[in-house]
Amino acid sequence: MVEHSLAVLDKDLADRVALVTDLDVRLALITKVMDEYHILQGLQDESTEDDERFYCYQRWGKTGSPGSKKIDGPFSEEKMRAFFAGVFEERTGSPWGSLKPGDRVPQGRFWWQQAAATEENTKDEKAFWQYYVHDGVDGKSRGWYPYEDDASAEVEDIFTQHMSNNQEGRTSIRTVSSGHFSYRIDLDAMTQENTKTGKVRAIRRFTEAAAKKATKRTKSMRPPAKKRAPAAKADKALVDRKKVLKKILKTLTSDAKTTTVAGKRKPTKPKAGPKVAMKKKAVKVAKGKDAKAQVFHGKFTRTSTGLKKSDLKRNKYGKVVSKKASEAGRKSFGRVACWIAACQKARAELGIIGFVAVRKDTELYRKAKELYPHVKPYVLQKAKR
Repeated sequence: MVEHSLAVLDKDLADRVALVTDLDVRLALITKVMDEYHILQGLQDESTEDDERFYCYQRWGKTGSPGSKKIDGPFSEEKMRAFFAGVFEERTGSPWGSLKPGDRVPQGRFWWQQAAATEENTKDEKAFWQYYVHDGVDGKSRGWYPYEDDASAEVEDIFTQHMSNNQEGRTSIRTVSSGHFSYRIDLDAMTQENTKTGKVRAIRRFTEAAAKKATKRTKSMRPPAKKRAPAAKADKALVDRKKVLKKILKTLTSDAKTTTVAGKRKPTKPKAGPKVAMKKKAVKVAKGKDAKAQVFHGKFTRTSTGLKKSDLKRNKYGKVVSKKASEAGRKSFGRVACWIAACQKARAELGIIGFVAVRKDTELYRKAKELYPHVKPYVLQKAKR
């Protein structure tokens, strides 16, 4: 069967050509990080008897995408077959005629898949695919939801290939591109995994006939509603007697505990009222970039690192920071404040303008060392807003 995508490239040619039977190849390159295909077909123009009436059609790209298309020709049959063999060898690394469908090839090379168009796998009834939502994404309730038509057709295509290739390991896990995302489809485990987010969902395949059959079976298996039978009077009386007997035994036990050997009754302590459980105040933990600010404004109890409102303050820029970290930074700056002041004064006295590195054995360094013991520490100016 001529590739349907040829009509997109050249509709007039697609209506005239027929497939050269032994030149219909679907190649695949399936690894953990890529999933690509390359379709290669030899075609013959049946509307003419010229020697040069043969073409070579190619379509290639990532699985799930339309890919790129190319038609070469017209050629004579000999040249077309030579061209076809050259493309085949370039992709597989093996000469045309040396491989059979399903044969192993060196790593990183395309391999020849079994033909997927068999009567067994292309019945008249249409198959469709569904995925299961369990996390309420997009406000959806739990249940099975259908794939979009294009996505369902693509997954059905790789499923058919998997079945045609005897369900071997190379075709069991496929990566399919769909819009901005790509999904890793496991046809043995029947799951799909979003390669970007890592979200895994269950998937299933249904045919229209199977769906109708399942609906009828579910209805027939549903048991009729039963009326609740009233409790028997004898059972009710038995329950009541048990309650009374339990109450009597409880009273006798409590009396025996409060009576002494001499027959005197012990003074009983007044019963305390029922204990009211104190509700613990809910601890709200702030996370993320603005966690400290949210705690400082009272919206949350503490940050994920345990900082409470009492541990926070605003710095001179108005940013909410940890008091402990701010104090540590102030102490750290205090160690170099005098040296900064000495360098500034040395630059002013030497008339230095622009950048000059403070290196040992330079005039600037010696002057700064001389002034260091006598200068006041440099004080950071308050930030202007």
